[in-house]
Amino acid sequence: MENLGEQSDRKRRMKFEAIELKVSVEEANKHTAELQQGNLNITRRNAIWEAICEKVNAVGKTTRTKDEIKAASSIERALAPLRP
Repeated sequence: MENLGEQSDRKRRMKFEAIELKVSVEEANKHTAELQQGNLNITRRNAIWEAICEKVNAVGKTTRTKDEIKAASSIERALAPLRP
């Protein structure tokens, strides 16, 4: 609480670029059936998200983690039907 009036050294991550969101949603949609299986083991599930992460990082400027990509792609997929 000592830094209350001072700026922090912590930098925020850049927002997702449109191409990053597009790739993450497309790749997540390709694997939707497999990711929604109840009996899919965690190793395979993580491998799918790591593969998606590699593809997103290949097109973007900022290196993303699989957790960031999971959150962003789930939000985008949820909002897609609401957009014109």
